[in-house]
Amino acid sequence: MKAQMLIESHYEICSADGVDAVKSKVQKLLSRSSFLFEDMNKRVGFYGHEIINELIAKQWFDKTKRSSDGIPFTASFIPIPIPLLVLIECALKDWEDGTCQKGSSKNNFSADMKFLGNAPLKTDVTEDEWDDIDLGAERAHLSETWDDRDAGGSRTA
Repeated sequence: MKAQMLIESHYEICSADGVDAVKSKVQKLLSRSSFLFEDMNKRVGFYGHEIINELIAKQWFDKTKRSSDGIPFTASFIPIPIPLLVLIECALKDWEDGTCQKGSSKNNFSADMKFLGNAPLKTDVTEDEWDDIDLGAERAHLSETWDDRDAGGSRTA
């Protein structure tokens, strides 16, 4: 729910812009996981979009609490865990048809997480190599890995 609340302001999605404009913007954001970049048009600053930090802060480091839940687990956020990225992706997908269909991605999140687990994306590559990152391709690869495991294969993620 927190991710859904942040989507409109961080990605400037406004239903008043019209269904086609919203649809187009969301498709562009989801294309090659552009929503993860600080500058989505130039595709620079991977993992740099401010929504990532704000979502982590709101969920796990609440300033209004005496002790935040995330403090003992700070290392868990370096690198950014894939479930957090999938959460943002699913909140964007709620807008895919040009209007907000809150919760429509609930099943997508469960399916995505079945294949992704809690493994972070590799961080030992240059930003140029991240330019072609595609969470859909990551899911497809991991899906094959899980299918092989289920069939008794020996491939690992």
